[in-house]
Amino acid sequence: WRQVDNTTRSGRAVFGGGTTPSVVNTIEYVQISTFGNALDFGDLVGTMESSGGCSSSTRGLFSGGRNPGQLDRIDYITIASAGNAIDFGNLTDSGRIVYNSVSSSTRGVNLGGYKTSSSANTNVIDYVELPTLGNALDFGDVTTSRRSGGDCNSQTRGIYAGGFSSTYEKIIESLTIASKGNTVRFGELANAGFGQGGLSNSVRGIMSGGNQDGSATGRRSTISHITIASEGNATYFGDLAVARMTHAAASNSIRGVFAGGYTPTLLSSIETISISEGGSALDFGDLPGVRRGFSGLSDSHGGLGGF
Repeated sequence: WRQVDNTTRSGRAVFGGGTTPSVVNTIEYVQISTFGNALDFGDLVGTMESSGGCSSSTRGLFSGGRNPGQLDRIDYITIASAGNAIDFGNLTDSGRIVYNSVSSSTRGVNLGGYKTSSSANTNVIDYVELPTLGNALDFGDVTTSRRSGGDCNSQTRGIYAGGFSSTYEKIIESLTIASKGNTVRFGELANAGFGQGGLSNSVRGIMSGGNQDGSATGRRSTISHITIASEGNATYFGDLAVARMTHAAASNSIRGVFAGGYTPTLLSSIETISISEGGSALDFGDLPGVRRGFSGLSDSHGGLGGF
């Protein structure tokens, strides 16, 4: 029945935390199906940057991050109703800058990241059961320890693409959300890089922007796509209007949005694409202010199926 449920999910995207350039606790939202500026939703439990964002059709989670020290906190919101976030639980470790999370309708999974306490990337994967409050549990390992890639998901599979290890990566890895285990190789991005935005419907995964070499001229506007059910390399989809990195991304089954980011100044613009059709992004609206290093989630992404 979830496949024909188009009443409980409104197509709302929610953006949490980030840097403006100070670290903030701001939460804002847009309706993905309609163009327009983001509106105030509420506040996180505390300031948070570079967290992992994931969600079910009712509940959204922002996990880990920094403020500026690393965090092990997981905050949650009820997507349909504006309001402040509430404490959900804690990550498995003492804290890390998560950057990337994927989810199905019941389980949220946090992928890799960075630990400021050891000044090193981590290969930790942990997970939570979205309907119940509690601490994260061990899931497995990312085969290549890295941080700040792009992520997306179908109802069964999570994707982790690119990022930075000791070098800039183009590897794409996948996992099965319902079963614990390590990531496995899926394919490669066309270009190595980190700081991409990732989103999906239940069929197609999209990666946007990022930085290919860490330089001021290395920021990219390229959008690429994969078919989540079949392994393979990413192919060209289109371009962002503005090259950007460390931006937030979210989607419903039809449209994706990319918000904020950095290039080389902080951005407030939001762009949109039609996921099933290749092509360049269009102007959607604006955030209330400039922001980078923040997370996006929605109540109708590819991990939830349906319309």
